[in-house]
Amino acid sequence: MSKQATKYVGAIQLGTSAALTGYRVIQSILFLANALPIRDKNDLRVYIEDLMEIVEQARDQSQAAQSAFKEVRADIFQVCASSRGWILRCILILRSCKR
Repeated sequence: MSKQATKYVGAIQLGTSAALTGYRVIQSILFLANALPIRDKNDLRVYIEDLMEIVEQARDQSQAAQSAFKEVRADIFQVCASSRGWILRCILILRSCKR
C-alpha cells in the first residue's frame, strides 16, 4: 500500500503543477486583455504564440495528472480485490474462535 501512497503523492504533485500552469495561463490572458489594443501586431502574435505554449503545457500536465490518478485508483482496487480473500479468511477464523 505504501507504493500506492507514493504514486498518489506523485499524482497530487502533477495536479498541482497543472493547476499552477493553468493559473499562469489565466494571468497571461488577463494581462493581454488589459493591454488591448496592442498596436504592434508582431508583438501580439509573439505573445499569443508564447501563451499557446503555456496552454499546451497545462493540457499535457493535466492529462498526465489524470492518468496518474487513474493508475493509482486501479492499483488500489487491485490491492483491495486481492486482499478480499485474506480478509474473509480472517473473519471466518475470528468467528470460529468465538464459539
